[in-house]
Amino acid sequence: MDSILEPWEKTVRITILGRLVEVPENNFLLRCLQYLLPDTVPYGRFCWNDECGNSEFRYLLPGDPTVRVERACRFVPVPDMEITEVSDQLRQVLAPLITP
Repeated sequence: MDSILEPWEKTVRITILGRLVEVPENNFLLRCLQYLLPDTVPYGRFCWNDECGNSEFRYLLPGDPTVRVERACRFVPVPDMEITEVSDQLRQVLAPLITP
C-alpha cells in the first residue's frame, strides 16, 4: 500500500465528518483516504486528476470559521482540519469509517 503514497514520516490528525483519524503527511487527501480504507476508496468513481468533481468536500481550518471547498484528489490535508461535508461518492466509500 505504501507504494501508492508519496514519501511520509509521520501522520497528521484530521476530523472527517466527526471522526478523528490520522493520515500520512505530504499526500493528497484521496490517497490518505485510500490509506485508511484500502478496500473501498480504490473502487470509488474518482478520476484522481481533478476532472470529475466526485471527490469534492467542504472543510474548516483550525481557528477559521470560513467554510472552504476543495477536491480530495488535489488537496493535501492540514493538521487539525475538519471535513464537514463530502460528495455522495466520497460518502459511499467512507461509509465503513463514518457509519456508527
